Amino acid sequence: PVDFEQLKKSCGIDVAHDIVKVYLSAAETLLDGLKEARESRDATALASLSHQLRGSSQAVGAQEMVTLSDKLSVFARKTNWIEAKETIESLNYSFSRLK
Repeated sequence: PVDFEQLKKSCGIDVAHDIVKVYLSAAETLLDGLKEARESRDATALASLSHQLRGSSQAVGAQEMVTLSDKLSVFARKTNWIEAKETIESLNYSFSRLK
């Protein structure tokens, strides 16, 4: 889950709400891009998008998304498309629980 309490302590409740709203929107776009990059076998895009998702997930404390994004980066570098597909599915599931 998103560490909303930590965000609230750091930024205040209004800013924390805004940060989470922006994160959810950006993550959804990145997840769509990950699927497209895997389908087109674009390892460079897959690695870049997974890195971006990792960073934004880390910023809001979504640790499961961070861990899965790290795994996906490895699979992108190794062009392991089967594991990449499974990891993207896991990311989508994890993300659906954040909403």
